[in-house]
Amino acid sequence: LAIRAFLLQVRTFEEQTGIPQSQFRRRYKRRASYIFSDREIQKLMEAAAKNRLRFRAATVSTLIGLLASTGIRIGEALRLTMADVRLDAKPAHLYIHETKFGKSRNVVLHTSTVEHLRHYMSERATALRGRSAEPFFTNTICRPLIYNPLRYTFRQLLKQVGIAPPANQHRP
Repeated sequence: LAIRAFLLQVRTFEEQTGIPQSQFRRRYKRRASYIFSDREIQKLMEAAAKNRLRFRAATVSTLIGLLASTGIRIGEALRLTMADVRLDAKPAHLYIHETKFGKSRNVVLHTSTVEHLRHYMSERATALRGRSAEPFFTNTICRPLIYNPLRYTFRQLLKQVGIAPPANQHRP
């Protein structure tokens, strides 16, 4: 693949350059990913905020907003620790470590995102009643959130607000 890509570049200057057929063609056409509109994200956050459990509502709503405003992966968000959320730094940022490809990076935060994260931290402190928890997104017993229950909650929110994918697209 690398040689074929190189030869395609060379052909722009040397028209006689031959390009071998690719041996690695896709066997299927990949479906387009679902992209949420701003309005859909707002509806999801509002629906999450209506959860009867106040801290759960704050957690899920904040998590959805953080994913939408930063573009980080759900696994990266769930692995955030209190030390990784650097709201007092200049500029405020998240330290994402050991990503999908084993790299680390800083994700700079918008001022509105910082405000929402500060609000979540105050809700978190109230819910934990003085106990400390290393994970940033935690439950009331100071344990990290687990992906599958969150996935179920997200799917319920999608149904609740009426978001479904068009034909030939991945589910949201």
